[in-house]
Amino acid sequence: MQRVVGIGIDGTNVSITIGKTVIPCIKASYGDNLDPQYLPSMGSQERGEKTRGTYKVNDAEITMSTVVFRTIFMPALPANGAGNVQLPIVVLRSHPELGDDSDLLERCSVMDIAASVENSSKAEEVPVKFSVGQIKHTDRRVSINALDGVTQGTASL
Repeated sequence: MQRVVGIGIDGTNVSITIGKTVIPCIKASYGDNLDPQYLPSMGSQERGEKTRGTYKVNDAEITMSTVVFRTIFMPALPANGAGNVQLPIVVLRSHPELGDDSDLLERCSVMDIAASVENSSKAEEVPVKFSVGQIKHTDRRVSINALDGVTQGTASL
């Protein structure tokens, strides 16, 4: 990792792929979690059995330059009802030493497009928010929740 004016730069490049369209990005933020419930035994204050939990997915926010947004991203969306279309998004991170890895965001739809215009020497950025139905992490497509019809594997920890 190199430091430039106190900022660590490791050479990672981020892009998303929607269908066959590769879109270079500045950053992407997304996540999922399980919210289990603990069931204590009658009269006990100890934690008892744990449920499998409720799966929750945070909205994804993907930031791209205005040039990329207006020349690649927006022309790829339908002119009418773009927020009602569900798309799979592959988030790709490429590192010069570690190689490539990706996460799959399933059933995504555009929720929010924010624009900010200013007279400045810095590049304009556009954050786009997506609702996400399921996240599958890494090239192995690991899900933290149990999926219907999919056999649960074993951990190799």
